[in-house]
Amino acid sequence: MKNLIKSIIYETMRSKLLIIFYLVMVAVMILLGALNACDYTTSGLYIQDQSITYIFPLTVTALVVGIVICPDLKDKVANYEILSGHSRISVYLARVLCAIIPAAFLSYFLTFLPMISGILFWGWGDRLDLTDVLLRQALFIFPFIRLAAFTCVLAFMIKSEYAMIAIGVAYSFGTLFLSGIFEEASSSVFVSVYNFSYLMGFDRWTIYNISPESGIIRYASATGSISSEMIVSTITASMLMTLVYVVLGYALFRRNEMN
Repeated sequence: MKNLIKSIIYETMRSKLLIIFYLVMVAVMILLGALNACDYTTSGLYIQDQSITYIFPLTVTALVVGIVICPDLKDKVANYEILSGHSRISVYLARVLCAIIPAAFLSYFLTFLPMISGILFWGWGDRLDLTDVLLRQALFIFPFIRLAAFTCVLAFMIKSEYAMIAIGVAYSFGTLFLSGIFEEASSSVFVSVYNFSYLMGFDRWTIYNISPESGIIRYASATGSISSEMIVSTITASMLMTLVYVVLGYALFRRNEMN
C-alpha cells in the first residue's frame, strides 16, 4: 500500500487545477480577514460573521477528494493495481487516506488565515477571548475529516472531479442558505457542515450608548468559552460517522471495480 500511496501523491501534486484553485482560496481567505474587520478588530469580525472561517474551505474539501479519487475511477486504474497483486482493501484504503487526510488538513489550514491576516492588519481586539476561539477552531479538524469521508462516498458515485467542484460550491452556499432558514437545527453535531456553525456559535450581546458627537454607538461582544459537551460530541460524532462513510465507500468501490 505504501507504493500505491506514493503514486497517488505524485499524481495529485501534478494537478494544476488543485494548485491554482488552492492558491486562489489562500488569497481569498487572507483578504477576508484583512478587509472585513468589524469596528477595526478581528474579534469583531468573528462576532459579525462566524461562517467566514469555514464556508469557502468547504469547497476545497470536495475539490481535493475529487482530484484524488475520480480520475482513477474513470480510467479503471484500480483494476490494473488489483491485477498487479494488490488487494482490493489496500487499493481502496490508499485512495481514501490520500483523499481524506489532505482534504481535511488543507481545508483546516485555510480556516486560520482570516484570523492571522486580521490580527496582522487590525489586531485581535477585546470582543472575544482569543484562546477560546482557537480552541473552537482546533476542533474544526474533526468535522472536516467527516466531511471529507462523506465526500469520498459521493466521489465513488459521481466519478467526475469537475462535478465535485460543483458539490463543493453547493457545500458552501447551501450551508449558508440552510443555516439562515433552519438556524436552530443547523447548530448541531449531526451534520458535518452544521458542526462548524455549532462550534462558532458564540453567546452574543449588544450594548448601545449615546454620544453627543456620533449619536447612537453600538458595541457588540460575546462569550466564546467552550464546554466539555461541545468537545466530546464533536469528536465522537465525527469519528463515528467517518467510520460509517469509509465502510460505505468501500461497498461502492467494490461495485465499481467489479463492473
